[in-house]
Amino acid sequence: MREYNFKASDNNGEMLMGLSFPFSFMGIAGLILILRLYLFPKIKFLDYVNNPYLEMLTIIFPALAITPYIMKIVKKYAIKNYHIYEDKEILKIENDSKIIELSYNAIRNVKLTKKGKGMAKCYKLIIKTNSKDLKFFVRTKENYFGGATENDFNNLENFYLFLKEKISK
Repeated sequence: MREYNFKASDNNGEMLMGLSFPFSFMGIAGLILILRLYLFPKIKFLDYVNNPYLEMLTIIFPALAITPYIMKIVKKYAIKNYHIYEDKEILKIENDSKIIELSYNAIRNVKLTKKGKGMAKCYKLIIKTNSKDLKFFVRTKENYFGGATENDFNNLENFYLFLKEKISK
C-alpha cells in the first residue's frame, strides 16, 4: 500500500484565495471610508492641507497593511492536507473535511504541469475522471497563495508517476 501526503488547494480554494484579496482590500478601504465619514463628516483634508492625495492615503495605506493578515486567515481555509492511499483497487483521497474514493478504471487521464521557480513555483495535478476533474494546486510557503514544502512537491510528483503507471496498465 502506497501513501502520499501533501498540502494543496483545490478549485474552490483557488477561487477563494483569488477573490479574497480584492474583496478584503476593498472591504477594508470601504470600512475606513465609512468610519471616517461617520465620525468626521465635516472635515475635508483639502481645507487644511493643499495635498489632494492625503485623504486617499489615509484610506489606502491602512487597507494595504491589514489585507495580508486577512489573507493568512483565508489561506488556512483554502489549503488542505491531503492524505492519499491505496485500498485494494480503490484510490482514497482524504482531506481535512471529506473522503473521495476512485476506482482506477474511472480515471481517464492524469496531467502534471510545473511552472515557475523559487517563490513562484507551482505544480498543478489534474486527474480526469468519468464524472469530474480533480485538481490539486501546490505552491511554496513563501507564496501568499501556498503552503507547501519541497517534500510536498516531491510527494505530488511521485503520486503523479504512480497514477500514470497505474492507468497505463
